[in-house]
This record gives sequence, C-alpha cells and structure tokens, in this order.
Amino acid sequence: MQRLLLLLSALIFSTTVWTQDISSWQSHSFAVDNLEDGAVKDFFNPLLAETQFIMVGEQHFIQEVGEVTKVIYQLAEAFDYRTLCIENDALMAEQIAKMASAADPIKAAREFYQQFPTSVAFYENPDDYELLSYVAKNGGQFWGIDQTLMAQFRFNFSYLLANTKDAAFAERLKGLVDTATTAYKTAIAYNDFQACYYFRYNEQVNNELLQLAPTAEEREIIFQLGKTKEIYDYNFSGQYYLNNEIRGRLMKSNFMRYYRAAQEETPLPKVVFKLGSYHTYRGLTPTRIYDVSNLVTELANMNGKRSLHLRVLGISGQQRVGFPFAPEPIVSFDNTADFPAEIQEWLVTQPEEKYLFLHLEPLRPQARQYSEAMQKLMFAHDVLVLARDAQAVSAFD
Repeated sequence: MQRLLLLLSALIFSTTVWTQDISSWQSHSFAVDNLEDGAVKDFFNPLLAETQFIMVGEQHFIQEVGEVTKVIYQLAEAFDYRTLCIENDALMAEQIAKMASAADPIKAAREFYQQFPTSVAFYENPDDYELLSYVAKNGGQFWGIDQTLMAQFRFNFSYLLANTKDAAFAERLKGLVDTATTAYKTAIAYNDFQACYYFRYNEQVNNELLQLAPTAEEREIIFQLGKTKEIYDYNFSGQYYLNNEIRGRLMKSNFMRYYRAAQEETPLPKVVFKLGSYHTYRGLTPTRIYDVSNLVTELANMNGKRSLHLRVLGISGQQRVGFPFAPEPIVSFDNTADFPAEIQEWLVTQPEEKYLFLHLEPLRPQARQYSEAMQKLMFAHDVLVLARDAQAVSAFD
C-alpha cells in the first residue's frame, strides 16, 4: 500500500504544472539600456568576490555578447582576473593576442583575415576587438583551449614553416602549405565544402609530421591537428556523442595545461571564459557530456571558491552565420519559443530596456515549483542575460 501511495504521489508530482508566481522575481532581476549603468556593477560585484572562474556562455555571432563580456571582465579585474579563455586553439589564441595588442587592432586583424580568411573561429569581426584589445592592452592574457578550426590548417602549417629550424620538416611543410592553400581557394571558388584540405588530412600524414617535428611546441601543434581531424570525423560520420565527448576531453586537457603553468606564479589562477553556452553548463550539458565548465566548477569548489556561470542570449534579432558556404551571411532569429514557459511569461512583464538580467540562484530552493526546462536552466547557469534586438557582428572586408 505504501509503495502504491508513493507511486501515485510521484505520478501526480511529475505531471504538476509549475505554480511559482514570477512576480517574486522582481527582487532578483533588473534591466538597463547601458551596461555602464551602476546597477550592473552593484549586482555583479558581490557575486564575483568569491569566484575563481567566470563562465560567459554565449550565443555566437551577436555583438551583445562581446559587450557583456567586456563589462564582466572589467569588473573582474578588481578581483585579480587577468585571463580570458576563448574557443580557439592555443596557436590562434597567440595570434589573437598579437593582433589585439597592435597599435590598430582592427587593422591588424583585417590584414590577417585577408591573408588567412575563415581561419579564426568567432573573431573574424571588428566588433569583438573592443573586448579583445581591452584585455590585451590592460595586461591580460588569452588561453585557447579548443580544437583547431577546420579551415585553419594552412595557417598552422605556415606558422610552423616560418618558425622551424629543421630543414626536413620545413621541406615537408612547404608542400602542405601549398596544398592547403590551393584547396581552400578551390573550395571557395566552386562553393565546394568537400574541397577543403581537412578532408585530405589523415592519420598517416599526422604521424609523419609528428616524427619530423623536432621540438615539443611543434609536436603539440601537430598533435592538436590530429585531434581536430578525429573530432570532426566523428561529427561527419554521425557519431555526435563521441564528437562532443572527445572535444570536451580535449578542452579540459588543454585548460589544465594552461592552469598548471599559471600555478607556477599564483596558487589560484583566475579565469574569465567566453565560450558557446553549451560549454558553460554546470553538470550534464545538452550534448550529454560533462564539459570543461563542470571541471572548473569542481576545481573552484576544491579550492574554497566558486565558479559563476552566465548565459548570454539575444531574445530576437540578427546574427552572422559563421560558415563561408552558407547561402546568407546574416539571418534573423527569435529565441523566445525556446525559453522555458516561465521566462516567456516574465519577458512580457519586463520594461523595454536593452538588457535584462535574472539571478537564477535564488530560485533554486523552490525549484520543484517550476517546469523541468526552467529547473535545467537555473541549475546549469547562475545568471541569465537577455538582449533585445540583438545585432549581428559585422565582417572584415
């Protein structure tokens, strides 16, 4: 009988519609037109005080994410943050740091784009250099923990060729630079994605280059190319779990290499992350993996600190498509229908300011009164930031 009652209770609970009154959110939310508004600082400073990691989970290719991240990074500087971790590989992070440090960062980035178009994931636009140049010119550093971008091979080969001191390695690289460059030009000229050099790269070539590479740095760059090939191949063969799992492991491994090196100077390195929002989930992500965000959550906790997770999205607007073969470079979007029902209802009650901030943590004690979708949101992230009329990042000529 007791088991039956428990079963009936569970069944009733599982079908209960959320009952929490969203008017109670008023004390946990605010809206501003300008991110320099003092309300932003007043809200975030108490949250940043005990953090070791800040994760900004972004909707890619909208201007507002870079603007929010810049403000968060500036506030975090008062708490000894000097590192921005980005969704690029380590070699490209070095190149971004170089361009962002230039006297004219946008000019430097545009010139690099003209030499190696579509090789920089997420940052082939002048808008994000407001953030990037601020970090670089205020003593910050960049950590790049992601896989190498598919169209980036020709840049990595060119970098290795320009810097190696080994004649045999250089000779092999010359041919690869020419092959990769020609393949890219063919792919663009004929709008043929399959013509990209990535599809020619294989384990045999990777192993050959590993044998030829004389230094640890050169071998690491080649190793990362091999991991990129493995990760993308899982995606193209429909093995999406492995695609995400192996990528997640690589990001965690790359992060820890930076982290351990930074510990030689400070016991508790502090890092602001700017990554796609799935990479910033606490716990299991929508791709069914435990990503780098979960690693830093536990790491901060072990160190007596915490991680702060923001999710930054446009409500509606326009975003650039980060794929050179897309039929349209900019598309319109409306995320409203994808928000939990409670968020949709809350939006109707909000003022018309550009940015809306909702502190999710205080809602957790009453989590069972919310929908399943809302519960997932409030435990995965701590703060939701929504931007009205989002604008697509612009592009280099």
